[in-house]
Amino acid sequence: MTTIHVVCPHCAATNRIPLEKRATAANCGACHRALFEGHPVPVDAAAFEKHRRGNDIPVLVDVWAPWCGPAGRWRPCSSARRLNSSHMCGC
Repeated sequence: MTTIHVVCPHCAATNRIPLEKRATAANCGACHRALFEGHPVPVDAAAFEKHRRGNDIPVLVDVWAPWCGPAGRWRPCSSARRLNSSHMCGC
């Protein structure tokens, strides 16, 4: 059975997901929460490295700052895009 590795956004545990299973419906084996919730997860540098190195799936980075005017104007557009394209995660 072929598997992919997915890092939990809640507890940072690495999970093996069989390719035959829909990863969007998978829960973490450690904390039992959903692995995919369709929204960004705030991370620090260490958590980002864990996701970058531990995932076999692409990691999308949404970098913004509350004091940045252009980022604040773009944020509603990027949120709507995430909601409309959550089925396109390749899972």
